[in-house]
Amino acid sequence: MRDVNHRGLSYLLVGLLALGMSCSDDSGAAGVEVCDNGVDDNNDGLADCQDPECRKRLISCQTADQSVSDIPSTADGSSSLPDVALQSITNAMALPVGSKKSVGMDLTGDGKVDNRLADLLNALTTLHSGLTLQQDLDEQIKDGTLLLLQELRSGSLKDSTKARFQFFFGKDLDKNPKDNFSGTEWFSINPNFSSTTPLNGKVTGGTLSVGPGEIMVPLALGKVYVVVTLKLARVTAKVTKKGITQGVVAGAMPIADVKGRLLPGLATEMTRQYADKANLSPNGKKLLEYFDVNKDGTISVKELTGNPIIKTVILDQPDVDTDGDNKLDAVSAGIGFTSVPCKIQRME
Repeated sequence: MRDVNHRGLSYLLVGLLALGMSCSDDSGAAGVEVCDNGVDDNNDGLADCQDPECRKRLISCQTADQSVSDIPSTADGSSSLPDVALQSITNAMALPVGSKKSVGMDLTGDGKVDNRLADLLNALTTLHSGLTLQQDLDEQIKDGTLLLLQELRSGSLKDSTKARFQFFFGKDLDKNPKDNFSGTEWFSINPNFSSTTPLNGKVTGGTLSVGPGEIMVPLALGKVYVVVTLKLARVTAKVTKKGITQGVVAGAMPIADVKGRLLPGLATEMTRQYADKANLSPNGKKLLEYFDVNKDGTISVKELTGNPIIKTVILDQPDVDTDGDNKLDAVSAGIGFTSVPCKIQRME
């Protein structure tokens, strides 16, 4: 057992990529075509995506036989937003810690990467050398705890003025994490998270650029879930004919959400970990005792907001003005990711 179950801390940043809500097609009822089992369930001679029912309901079936080059153009020669959807699943993420702390984007217009949340993560790892945030995150992705899906619709994978991009939390249909990154695996969208508006933008020279936009982001803090706002949200990524290969997502969390949503959830999760005496190592106990100022066995929001690291690095130093009033009101954040193709089954 490592020093503490620090998944809550790594989840905090991972949540920036996890968005969406819909329904999976797993009814299996008589007369209803199930779209991923290779069986003609409604006895019309057509199975899965060959059945009109599936083509009507599922994006992946609508686009199964259509290539991006088949997309019609508007009168001025530009591509209209197509039904073609390229779908991918994240197979790795790069937390902004150590040598990767520069991951992010320029949100303030000064020509420099903005990622204040990276400062917090690096401060925590400096405080406690036993933190293994990246390793914890790698394991969560590998074992299927975190399934982060992406969907891109664009008139061209090389150059297009109209592109739409969206992230989702996924649900593994076969519940077997070993084939999640095979390139052909089917997923549905996890219904436990609120829907969000896709980010719009363009593709230039095979590079996707979408946003800025405002999205609601569910943050998974261990066993506790909170939802915060990510303003000025942007994504840049490399795309191929199969889908997204690698990219960066960045944005700004308002201080109001940090105080009112993120820290209460983090306090609850840290208290839960603190109470798990049997699985708490000496170093892990020492770290949590550092936050438990009054030594009552509970880590409160007040103790987190008063903690010198959180206060100095985050609460007292917002670095982004999200509403143009010349007052800094949010904290910048960014994370890198890579992806492989997959298939997303969802209702339209």
